[in-house]
Amino acid sequence: MKFTYDNCGIKKEEIESCSRRKIAKVVSDMQKSVLKNDYDTDFSSIKLAFDDEILQSVENAIESYKNKIDYIILVGIGGSNLGTIGVYEAVLGKLYNYKNYPKILFADTACPDYISDIKNIVENSLLAGENVLINYVSKSGTTIESASNFKVFMNLLKKYKKNYKDYIVVTTDKDSKLWDFAKENEFKLLEIPGIVGGRFSVLSPVGLFPLGLPGIDLKKLLLGAGEMRDMCLNENLFENPAALSAAITYIHYKRGRNILVNFLFASDLEGLGKWLSQLIGESLGKEKNLKDEIVNVGITPVVSTAVDLHSMSQLYLAGPMDKFTNFVKIKKNKNNIKIPDGETKTQTLAEITDAIISGVESAYAKRKLPFAEITLEDKTEKSIGEFLQFKMMEIMFLAGLLEINAFNQPNVEEYKVVTRKILGKIK
Repeated sequence: MKFTYDNCGIKKEEIESCSRRKIAKVVSDMQKSVLKNDYDTDFSSIKLAFDDEILQSVENAIESYKNKIDYIILVGIGGSNLGTIGVYEAVLGKLYNYKNYPKILFADTACPDYISDIKNIVENSLLAGENVLINYVSKSGTTIESASNFKVFMNLLKKYKKNYKDYIVVTTDKDSKLWDFAKENEFKLLEIPGIVGGRFSVLSPVGLFPLGLPGIDLKKLLLGAGEMRDMCLNENLFENPAALSAAITYIHYKRGRNILVNFLFASDLEGLGKWLSQLIGESLGKEKNLKDEIVNVGITPVVSTAVDLHSMSQLYLAGPMDKFTNFVKIKKNKNNIKIPDGETKTQTLAEITDAIISGVESAYAKRKLPFAEITLEDKTEKSIGEFLQFKMMEIMFLAGLLEINAFNQPNVEEYKVVTRKILGKIK
């Protein structure tokens, strides 16, 4: 992965002088966390790429289902599935389910029509004698949407499988209510390190188990993440891409550019964009700082793909100067398509894509709209692992610069409390 910032609109001297003390403290806290044996600091998620014990437990679980499953139903929401969707689509492609097995369906909403469609697909599969695996992912098991969907699909599985318990894998924190429930019902269990929050957990069993089932190479995914982690522990700001990107974004935020546009030119990366939105939104949108002072800070994430050039580019180019953009590009695509006697002189779709990207960046530069570039070598597991770790550590640096806690989300509970009260009245 390559991070370039020639058009970021900030001089190198300004970047270098950007809160050195705050950046240095985050690096120091990360380094201390790496040296500890246990998962006992907020930064512990950066150790996941090197945890052989977790990888072995996941590989053992995958082996017991290898070539035996036709459908995987991932029941989870937010940090319990967004990272998985992002990696799954980036590596295997958004249309994987149309041509391959096992197929993965994501039960990540309480929308009745959507869940009904999944339920019908699963029931037809079970009627045909196929095998369906439910992977219920939740830190606590108290998330209303996921708990409800799990009951729906577990009940369906019980209807068609006498040994239904063999087709349920629960991924949760040890000793959570869900952990105890799974043990009582003899479901297979995978442990999430308790201190690792959902949006930082994609490299734990949360993501590794469902990603490994269709054949994604977990070791290469973790290799990419591990190499990036070591790079982002560098104390030299200009040799640490996560800290450097955070510093640039922070300076723009202080200048009033509080919207961060993540412009992903590969369609298969759109899911990673949604994961990134949660990572940014929940980590950086905070009412109070570390001193418990009311600050109401936050950077608003926007995800765009090449399709948005025909819907959003007018706003980006001519609208309010309140945005900083990260262009995410792929150096090598898996495939290329030649154009038979096209109207242009180009011969392939790759050439057209490259020309479009150059055109967009040229338009931005001409208007002095600031942007940085993230170029992934390809969409293989290693490259995607690099991107995941880069972004997670960047957010940790940004939180340090903003002097907030990146790892909590206290206000998310507000809607849940009201929802439970309403449902209680309905009962």
